Parts: sequence; structure tokens; C-alpha cells
Amino acid sequence: MKTLISCIFTLCFFITLCSQDDQIKVKVENGDGIYSLLRKHGLNPSEHYAAFMRLNKNNIKNGSELYLDRQYILPRGVTKEKQISTSILNLKQVHNTIKNNQLKEISPKSDRLKN
Repeated sequence: MKTLISCIFTLCFFITLCSQDDQIKVKVENGDGIYSLLRKHGLNPSEHYAAFMRLNKNNIKNGSELYLDRQYILPRGVTKEKQISTSILNLKQVHNTIKNNQLKEISPKSDRLKN
């Protein structure tokens, strides 16, 4: 009897473990559409549009509009490397913005080179 219960428990454990999916969920921001959301996360919209619609059919209004501040499931194809490279690009943009703002504050020491 104990063996049967432990076998059933082990079987249920492995079934739930195997059924867990590593889906990536993203939150929609103002101005995001399906195409821009897919592009933002490194997916080709023409290849992944149908899969995105199928995964999120209950969260789409008027056939193709996304609700603001809701989470959407991305189709498979997003890699960790792509997410990391997107994060690096965002950091570079922040760095360039800070650098440009600091350069605006620098005043010239001399007008000698004018004309």
C-alpha cells in the first residue's frame, strides 16, 4: 500500500514538473501594438504574429488591439541572449543620454577660435 501511494505521488510530481512551461510574460506599455511588442523583444512579427494571437486570444480587443498594463505571453523564440543584448542596448542609451546632458553643461573657456 505504501509503495502504491509513493508511486502515485512520484508520478504526479513528475507530471507537474514536466508540464511547467517557461513562458515569458511581458507587460504592455503605452503605445505598444502587437508588432512593436514583438520587435521590442527580439521576435520577427511576421513569423510570430499568429502564435502571439493564439496565446493571447482572450486579452486582445477589436481583433488586434492590446490592453494597457496587462501581461501577454510571448511565443517561443525569445532567447536569454536576446534579452541580455536588449538590456545592454537600453543601458547604452541611458549612458549616452547622461553623457550628452553632461556635455551640454560644459562651457567654453575661450572664444579665441571663433572667426
